[in-house]
Amino acid sequence: MNKKIKFILFLIVFIIGIFMIPTLGQASSNVKSILQIDTNLNNAVFDKTGIHIEGWKLADISNTKLKVYIDGKEVSSEYIKYSYKYDLISIVKGYGTYKENPTPMYSINIPTNNIINGTHILKIQIVSNSGEVLKNVENKITVQKIKYVYNIDTDLTCNSINLTTAINTSKTDSRLVKILKSVKLSIQDEKNSEIKSVEITDISKLSTEEGIKSLIETLKSNTTYNIVLTAKAMQGSTEADVQVSYTLRKFLTNKLPARINISNVVVTTSVIDMDVYIEDIDKSCLEDIVNIRMLDSYDKEYIPTIEPKEIKSSTKIPTNQWVRLTYDGLTENETFTLSAEVASYNETNDVSKVQNNFVIDKTQFVTTGLGGKIDLVGMERQMKQDGSNLVDVKSENNWYSKCFDAFTSDYTLDESYTAKFKITPKYNYGKTYTEDDNSITLNLLSKQCYVYDLSKYAGQTVTMSFSAKVTEANAKVYIQKGKDIGKNLEQITGLGTGNLTSYTKTFKVPDDGYVGFYLEKYEETIPPPEDDENAEPTIKEKDYVTNPKKSGYSAYHIILGIPVVLSQQIIYVKVEVQIRTMAMDFWASLEHKMKYKNNKDVSKNVSKELVQCAKIVNKLDNKMLLLNS
Repeated sequence: MNKKIKFILFLIVFIIGIFMIPTLGQASSNVKSILQIDTNLNNAVFDKTGIHIEGWKLADISNTKLKVYIDGKEVSSEYIKYSYKYDLISIVKGYGTYKENPTPMYSINIPTNNIINGTHILKIQIVSNSGEVLKNVENKITVQKIKYVYNIDTDLTCNSINLTTAINTSKTDSRLVKILKSVKLSIQDEKNSEIKSVEITDISKLSTEEGIKSLIETLKSNTTYNIVLTAKAMQGSTEADVQVSYTLRKFLTNKLPARINISNVVVTTSVIDMDVYIEDIDKSCLEDIVNIRMLDSYDKEYIPTIEPKEIKSSTKIPTNQWVRLTYDGLTENETFTLSAEVASYNETNDVSKVQNNFVIDKTQFVTTGLGGKIDLVGMERQMKQDGSNLVDVKSENNWYSKCFDAFTSDYTLDESYTAKFKITPKYNYGKTYTEDDNSITLNLLSKQCYVYDLSKYAGQTVTMSFSAKVTEANAKVYIQKGKDIGKNLEQITGLGTGNLTSYTKTFKVPDDGYVGFYLEKYEETIPPPEDDENAEPTIKEKDYVTNPKKSGYSAYHIILGIPVVLSQQIIYVKVEVQIRTMAMDFWASLEHKMKYKNNKDVSKNVSKELVQCAKIVNKLDNKMLLLNS
């Protein structure tokens, strides 16, 4: 009996085991399940109200549940709620019945109090009663509980912007300010490529009304740039991005100001002769015509007292073109002002800021005799290809020099063209670099070349742009293509004697790759033309010592005719040398001030007094002469 009972019990256990095996196996590979998320999590952003997700799940086994993870950390099950939906099973078939799925609907409500702003990984799973994962879904979500609000103010120029960045504390949660780590201010071009950036870490100063100023320089004029502001917060050991709102998204730099360039100036006692160029790259002048006015000492339109050969007291000239201006018949020892004016002017892109009758610039001249001094100095170059500068002015590795020795009639050459300009004291030739204005001075003995190694660009087209002035009368300057001294030359004409003259030339770099300058001294005597009434090489005398003027003026004058070499011709101008004693000069200066600078007539009584003073001055001179002898 006992044996019979034991066998029956074994048989029962065996049969139960057979039926249980398929059920347990369904929790591994044979379980059919589905997990549906109804909330759109594509680029989802959740704020301080929490993370809210809804959907449903089905499985053909009982007792399944959801598990939720954020960044791998499981969320408490208390944030997951289940509910019934009567028609779900009839719509979605094949995943069990209401017996296995009594509450298929779910809602997830996770508070964001302890979740920092930024991107996170959300993972939702269906898990069997035994803990096996049946379905797994992952999504990226963004938590942005608080917006960080900035105000941005600007101060614009043609090549810079000064940005003032500050937190708008009235619209920004103070909790975020406390965990804020840094703010990045990025300036981008229209293609969204970063040009400049500034990292701000002083959050306390950023929270004040003054904010933080950030100067962004070396921008292009009349160009649109984008402003991108980003921020990072640190909570514990986790760093996250912060959503930023700010008032200014883009800006347009100002235009380059128009300016006046003057070169090839010749000033005598009665003539001002010059080349004038109104440079207006960005069209700050709203009209292409500029009015050039010659003003007298009182800033009034100059009216000559004698009929001049040529006078253009008011001349309209186009922008971005060289124009030669000559003012003749001027009064000696007077100050004249050249004024460049335009009817409408605006350096900004704000139409409300148009300036009418705007003075671009003023330049003064004094008619005190022939001026000008010569030497080659301050030569600046710029060789460009595709907008990049190919020449380093101060380089000691790419510049080469070669000099013609006037004493031995032979060339003196640094062997292998050493680039450091080994200056021979005997001949005193070489180049000098000036850091203040990034320029070089090229010294000249007799015949000399200075060339730059552009061999990597041999055969390519470049644009050579430089400014120079010559301060030695018998100097000629050429562009030299190649390193053979005196070959493949192109003379540079019209170099200024007082101001830098701009010069631009586009050409192909020679095969040996050397481009630079050739300097040469020359001696040339130009006799005055016989039919030129102004050509007076001989001395003329005016003896006002022996024969004083009726006004009492006393001095000894010598008048010379001096040749002046202009860009297109040679003219002869009168130069008057006045010789006075100190007493004579004292009387003449005061008399000139009273009669001519006052702009009013002097009474006959005052004129008589001046004559009497002149006689006293003469007696004083004679007495001092006797004492000295």
